[in-house]
Amino acid sequence: MILKAVFVGSPLDLIQGIDHRANPELARMLTAYAHERWAAKRPVIPELWRPVGRFADAEILADLEKC
Repeated sequence: MILKAVFVGSPLDLIQGIDHRANPELARMLTAYAHERWAAKRPVIPELWRPVGRFADAEILADLEKC
């Protein structure tokens, strides 16, 4: 649901319990989506990183520096 909301441009702060829904698999999917957006020369909304933060490893931290 979170990835779909990002995809269609819905604000993530409206998703109830978003911080409790975050998990390593979602973080991986959102990071992959960011890479697709960057490859297409499209922006990545800052909200995308909210559910990713707790699961950030060195690779994800490097992605965050791109923002």
